[in-house]
Amino acid sequence: MAAPKRRGRPRKEESAAKNTSENKKTAAKSATAKKTTAKKPSASAKKTLKPQGDTVFALDIGTRTVVGVLGFMDGETFRVTDTESVPHLKRAMIDGQVEDIEQVAKVARTVKETLEQRNSIRLTEVSVAAAGRALKTYRVSMDFDVSDKNTITADMVRTMECETIQKAQKGIDEKYSNEDAVFYCVGHSVVHYYLDDYAMVNLEGHKGDKVTIELIGAFLPEVVVEGLYAATDKTGLKVKSMTLEPIAAMNVIIPPEIRLINIALVDI
Repeated sequence: MAAPKRRGRPRKEESAAKNTSENKKTAAKSATAKKTTAKKPSASAKKTLKPQGDTVFALDIGTRTVVGVLGFMDGETFRVTDTESVPHLKRAMIDGQVEDIEQVAKVARTVKETLEQRNSIRLTEVSVAAAGRALKTYRVSMDFDVSDKNTITADMVRTMECETIQKAQKGIDEKYSNEDAVFYCVGHSVVHYYLDDYAMVNLEGHKGDKVTIELIGAFLPEVVVEGLYAATDKTGLKVKSMTLEPIAAMNVIIPPEIRLINIALVDI
């Protein structure tokens, strides 16, 4: 025989137990939903990259590989902090000239992004070393009147060198005018300084009447330079400076005080 149903309101204990059970079920469902919708942190999440600042980023876009170097100036010494080298997947460079811009840019981008992630830095500017196979040189000298100057300063020497380079640029343009070619100056090397016809190693701080600067200007055809600029543009980099591999090697290997001596630097 079935027990008679209770009439009236349920007891407080029963109502509280029922509410507690329902609350637990609701809480469990909510927790399950949160677990389902919560996003797990991605292992490949990008790091926060700091600005480039004073960090120097250099690219050597060679015939077989692209080499990237990170470093900074410590006084007069360049400190290398990291390097990365990636070979071309196919022949994209011929005799130092970019043949396949997309392929070169792809490899350069790999070098850039690898260094960025490894050093937590956002690279925006690059210094580029170009191969010297298509190099044209022009040797020139220029005289300057310094009789009204008290002493020769470093700024004066730089200004005189710039004017001498401009003379070299004009000379090479005239030399190859029949070829309808455009050349860019990508570096220079001083052969001799003269003060009143006397050979000097360093003009700074001296007094005199006439300064003569003899130098060799290094020039590359427009197509070579523009190819390098196009490849770096596609990597999201701005070219800060460009030089030649031989000049870059000379600056690293040969001390400034002996560069005016006749020395041969051979790249084997």
